[in-house]
Amino acid sequence: MPPALPSLPHLPTGLHFAHRAFTLDDAQLDTLLHSGLTLPESLAGAVLKRKVEFLAGRDCARSALALAGYPGPFALPIGEHRAPVWPEGWTGSISHSKGHAIAVAGRATIYRGIGLDLEHRVPAERAAPLREQIGQPAEWLLGDTLGLPPGLWFTLVFSLKEALFKALYPQVGRYFGFEDAEVVAFDDGLAQLRLCATLAPALPAGLLLTARSGWDDAHVLSLCLG
Repeated sequence: MPPALPSLPHLPTGLHFAHRAFTLDDAQLDTLLHSGLTLPESLAGAVLKRKVEFLAGRDCARSALALAGYPGPFALPIGEHRAPVWPEGWTGSISHSKGHAIAVAGRATIYRGIGLDLEHRVPAERAAPLREQIGQPAEWLLGDTLGLPPGLWFTLVFSLKEALFKALYPQVGRYFGFEDAEVVAFDDGLAQLRLCATLAPALPAGLLLTARSGWDDAHVLSLCLG
């Protein structure tokens, strides 16, 4: 895992990560465009921030696929619900936050879906009014039991659920909400999430899934495998 971002505990084999820092300026945009990446027509009129974040994420995805052994020309179009369409036989995930982009890739024969989420840590005062939208009372009680700072625990719950959504989206094929999963256990960076609703025939309510998170003073990074 890149030293500029938190490390993830207990990583399985077959995953390949790529990370880059970026700046939000015209020079950075030009550098990314001259690296062989292109902007889709849907982003032609987007603000500079959106363009740079998109291209920085695609740059990481290109590197992660190459590290994983993908031999073909790089193309990662935008699919339904803005999800990246990975090359046949491959899967992965992209995330970015506050000048950092990261991607992970692996073979679809090993992983049906991969969810990666990078978040800047939310201060406790900003987290407090958002807790009802993101989690259940039992999740906040769990954080109190663990003795984690409230802002960190809020960011962990948010990030774990974002990673879960990305990992399960290939099977579910639609949006589902924060209320549809609950963090029920967390220890040494490993989390268990329980589905609160049936999302697909193979994803019934009550199913337990494992995810993992790492953090530092600035970021939380989470990974979930579908």
